[in-house]
Amino acid sequence: AIALLQVAPRLRHPAYNVASGTVLTNRDVAAAITRLVPGARTELPEGRGPAGSGPGICLDISRLREDTGYQPGYDTDRAVADYVAWLRAGHER
Repeated sequence: AIALLQVAPRLRHPAYNVASGTVLTNRDVAAAITRLVPGARTELPEGRGPAGSGPGICLDISRLREDTGYQPGYDTDRAVADYVAWLRAGHER
């Protein structure tokens, strides 16, 4: 997304959200880890934190899509798999 913004011939807005365009919760990440890493333990408390932001909020990336053609390249499972592979290759967290 950032590279597309840098090389775009014309940008119509002063600011753009860079994100996936979907709501992603900690539970979604924990579920992906559990699916992709056999035996992984992911423990989360039930419900939202008392100071949470309310219902799921996601950044609107419509400007980014319209002005650059951006499409997210990673879903949660792919991102978790990539990170796990990186860790298993010996990189520190």
